[in-house]
Amino acid sequence: MSKNKTKKRKGSILILIGELLLIAALGLGIYNVMEAHKAGQASDSIIAGLGGDDSRIPPWYSDREMPVKNIEGVDYIGMLTIPELGLQLPVAMDWSYEQLMISPARFRGNYFRNDMVVCAHNFMTHFGKLISCDLGIDVYFQSVEGYVYKYKISDRKTIQPENLLEMIINRGNFERYVESDLGQSDGGNESVVNERTGETIMLNETEDWDLTLYTCNWGGRSRCAIRCTRVKE
Repeated sequence: MSKNKTKKRKGSILILIGELLLIAALGLGIYNVMEAHKAGQASDSIIAGLGGDDSRIPPWYSDREMPVKNIEGVDYIGMLTIPELGLQLPVAMDWSYEQLMISPARFRGNYFRNDMVVCAHNFMTHFGKLISCDLGIDVYFQSVEGYVYKYKISDRKTIQPENLLEMIINRGNFERYVESDLGQSDGGNESVVNERTGETIMLNETEDWDLTLYTCNWGGRSRCAIRCTRVKE
């Protein structure tokens, strides 16, 4: 076989591989769009069942348990609304990979204690728009009892997936996590050490936030944490 024929065959194979990769990428893109659309539709169908009186003034702080409303076998604690991004989403009480295909879900914390962390996929119908949104925009959380909590997005940071403590500890809830299964106290209640990763969180390094919304950054190798500060009204 001549060298020219060999080169042509190799060139044809490379072109074929390129075409197959292009088709695969296109297929993946279409799949992701379809999944985002389905997730948006699923959330919209749940919102109707979460409506309620929104005139109740919420307490600034309480240690009570969060009430839930069961819809289609899933407990929900309320809904998030971000008017500037055109988002209104139900929030499930407990997260799972299956639930995140339907709606955002509580990861840790309690909105009564101003330390709730909510996670969701980066679908554009869920938290995808948060990755590049402006700081300072309004976020509302309405509980199933009708309490409406108002927040403003105050910060956005990238957190590595293994740094769980950095995601969930703020100044207000620091001491509650010192003796939890997430870490071990140094004895002086001034730092927490993640036993799995060795990460140390110091009290003077923790942030002041009242709500965190987080999702995967594009590429999925890190997390985008949107810190929200509650507004007194």
